[in-house]
Amino acid sequence: MKNGVTAGDGVQISPFLRAGKRPTEIAAIMECSRNTVYEVKKRLKDSDNLSALEHKAGAGRPVKKAPEEVKDIIKANPSK
Repeated sequence: MKNGVTAGDGVQISPFLRAGKRPTEIAAIMECSRNTVYEVKKRLKDSDNLSALEHKAGAGRPVKKAPEEVKDIIKANPSK
């Protein structure tokens, strides 16, 4: 799977959690990491709503340069 947990992951994983499957079993069935399963479990525990699995605005590392600046840098230095 990809980095981070998406709402789609939660929709697929949550029925297994509710059925009492262990995270290791779910990870093997879903072919994802146990960490993904634990993250879904944690988010569902905090809010028993699948919308809690959606990406939150402002989460993650902040952007240091505006996209326009990056384009200008690339145009000025195409060989790098």
